Amino acid sequence: ATMVIPLQNMLLFVGYGVGERWSKTSMDKNNENKSENNKMNRTHDGLMPVFVGGVCGGIVQSFVVAPFELLKVNQQVRGGSAKAVAERLLTGNSTTRNHAASVAFRGLGSTLLRDGVPHGVWFASYEYFKRKCLERHRGEDQRHLTREEGEEEEGGEEKKLSSIEAMSCGASAGAVAWAVGYPFDTIKTHIQANSSSAYKPNIWEAFS
Repeated sequence: ATMVIPLQNMLLFVGYGVGERWSKTSMDKNNENKSENNKMNRTHDGLMPVFVGGVCGGIVQSFVVAPFELLKVNQQVRGGSAKAVAERLLTGNSTTRNHAASVAFRGLGSTLLRDGVPHGVWFASYEYFKRKCLERHRGEDQRHLTREEGEEEEGGEEKKLSSIEAMSCGASAGAVAWAVGYPFDTIKTHIQANSSSAYKPNIWEAFS
């Protein structure tokens, strides 16, 4: 299962890049005639491409993650080697023998829900917290600079987050993302844990 992690991360960031570029292109077309005086919404508008990129990345990686999550969950619930669990899932009954693909992607819908929007929230939250920290730095600098010094500073080097600030932003973004995604993770686990039994709940049944 650990061998899938590099592929998962590759697909996540490929999907993120494609989604972010598409969102930026769409927004640029819609905002060509937008007034530059509307700075209040600029930060929030800027988060939309990040959110869309995260959602796209999460969706793309789900197609690789779902089969391995199915294997992992059933190993944890019933024990046995990966090979034994896979054989049990595929030969559990006569109907599953001819539907290996449907068995392998059991719980894909709930995996998409868990990895789609929460990844968008994760990336956008990190960007939001990071920008807030940088805004606070700029505010502190403004209080210590004269008007002339401020004008010189404008073209200078951009402020960067400290390691502690970056860690705090990442931890906060992760907490927000898991608050959104955890219910779907519970549903996914419930569905996949019952994949080899006669009772196979759907998303709504698992939720209720």
